[in-house]
Amino acid sequence: MQESFFDDISLSKITKDGKFKADFKDVCRFQDYAFVSYQISASILAMARLRVSEKIGYSLESKRSSDDIASEINVSKDFLYRTMHFLAMNGFYIEVEHGVFQNNSTSLALADESVRDETIMMNGVFFYRCYETLPETIQVGTSQVGKALHYPGGVWDFLADHKQDEIEFTKGMTAITTRQAPLLAKLGDYNNYETVCDIGGSQGIFIIREFLKIHSDIKKVINFDQPTVFNNQKNSIRERLLLDQRYSECPGNFFESVPSADCYILKSILHDWSDEKARLILNTIAKSINPDGKVYLNEYIVDDGKKENELYISSLDHLMLQLCNAKERSRAQWEELVSETAFKVENKLNMESKEIRNIYNATYDSITKFQDFTYAGYLMSSCLRTVSLLNVSNVLGHSLESKRSSLEIAREVGADPVVLQRVLHYLATNGFYIEVPNEPGVFKHNEYSLTLADPLVRDETIFLTGPSHYRAFESLVDTVRTGESQSDKALKENFWDFIKNNNEANSEFANGMTAKTTRLSPAIAELGNYSKFETVCDVGGSQGILISEILKQYQNVKNGINFDQPSVFKNLEKVDRPYTFDSRYSEVGGNFFESVPVADCYTMKYILHDWDDEKSKLILNTIAKAIKPNGKVHIIELILDDGVKGNEKYLATLDLL
Repeated sequence: MQESFFDDISLSKITKDGKFKADFKDVCRFQDYAFVSYQISASILAMARLRVSEKIGYSLESKRSSDDIASEINVSKDFLYRTMHFLAMNGFYIEVEHGVFQNNSTSLALADESVRDETIMMNGVFFYRCYETLPETIQVGTSQVGKALHYPGGVWDFLADHKQDEIEFTKGMTAITTRQAPLLAKLGDYNNYETVCDIGGSQGIFIIREFLKIHSDIKKVINFDQPTVFNNQKNSIRERLLLDQRYSECPGNFFESVPSADCYILKSILHDWSDEKARLILNTIAKSINPDGKVYLNEYIVDDGKKENELYISSLDHLMLQLCNAKERSRAQWEELVSETAFKVENKLNMESKEIRNIYNATYDSITKFQDFTYAGYLMSSCLRTVSLLNVSNVLGHSLESKRSSLEIAREVGADPVVLQRVLHYLATNGFYIEVPNEPGVFKHNEYSLTLADPLVRDETIFLTGPSHYRAFESLVDTVRTGESQSDKALKENFWDFIKNNNEANSEFANGMTAKTTRLSPAIAELGNYSKFETVCDVGGSQGILISEILKQYQNVKNGINFDQPSVFKNLEKVDRPYTFDSRYSEVGGNFFESVPVADCYTMKYILHDWDDEKSKLILNTIAKAIKPNGKVHIIELILDDGVKGNEKYLATLDLL
């Protein structure tokens, strides 16, 4: 078997027709950056559900083999190793030797129960699915999450009707409050109030853990939330709360009425709502608040000047954009919002976040680093898919010097300028695009975003960030448990049937694979030396790009056969293929598990890596029945242990796919 490597492929930057083309190394760098995002989120979710970080140990010195952990938690050794190896290649865990792993400061944070609960909430199926309609949100300027969830009422109506999702959401929010409660309870001067009401108090963590303990003079505390929240709660915390005579629960709707109190606490409530709804909540409170009462708003501030908070707040703002049609606010925006209600801003209290520690004594910095690392995964993939569908990088320009305002780009691509600016700001905060200093809303390329101006990279990005891929990862934890891919659970059918039966997915798959083949086919044809063959058959040839390149380079080849499924050729009838075929080219539809056309040489580019060993052997044996004497099979695949430095992350990513 001859091995070929394509490290030296180089493509010109601008083609004759004025289109930008990225060189091969730019593409590889972009793929490392862009395509792993949702896989990281899904993989960390699997580690959280399986408690893998805890199994490794609670110190940075602890180490264990993935096989030992797999035996203890009764999951597939192979699939657990491959998932942990993928995460280690991306900076989560350290693989100290083959199959032996240590926690780093990022993965150790996941050993904490509160971080684990928050991770399960933020990386669950509910959040993934919300982002399917992000492109439409940007185009119309208002969240289309109701369409994604098939719930016109949006996130909160969905949670009210889906108990398991609501439980995981409540546990995640409780986890966040658990870490913040000690500081929040100390910040406010609550001793002058007889009655305090926690709006959206959920499980009462703030009140039971700290508030009642620190402020013993308060006579009555009210936990106010939706009826479904209390109906779904059965835990020891709530049982202890109910024993305290000062504690009471009041179900209701804060858009309609709230209980009377001297003081109201709203922790991370108003950022879930638009300005209009946030004002309505505050004005509802104004009708019930006792004279000289106070409202404490505990919220993030976008322009707080703390560099370590920037990524996390940017991620939260993006979540609010799509999930709730809401936003994180700057200090000026908060003051403006409050000024338009019956209240006024009296004082600003700063919580020194670095004091927060979790139960394993991990600092706030390590938790924040973990959040930056994991929560951005599906957000990044969704944003990259969106700017690809809208062709933003191409519109921005074809050089690192190009710069344009989000308003100009929005006009050209048909998007809402305000929402597009928030998406581009989020991407720039995460290292994709550059927001020009001192020019708010003006963006320029960096090496990553410029690569996306290449139409081929754009097509491949749309395919690899689409539902056929990220939905398949919803069931990763079950895959690790069983040792068999469970993607059919999420897709409702196997991957190939999903591609075949879904017109949009089929088109994206064909375009994505065509993009990859277009870049590689000249080098593959040249290295393959097809001059001695009369008939060459490209198995799984899709649009016929590779076989047409072979015919172009080798005039002595008499017959070039593009062999693929009949459904592929049927869909190609609608595709304007930018090349012509000579009389030697033909298309044959069929099933490579059953039979293939007779030929002297068969090429298979990225075919066998899609199948397990049993199916791969079946494909090769099917070819063996049809191949002419002294024929050859050219297998074009990536090799895991190829020794080429810089390929490791991309190979680990493909292996997990």
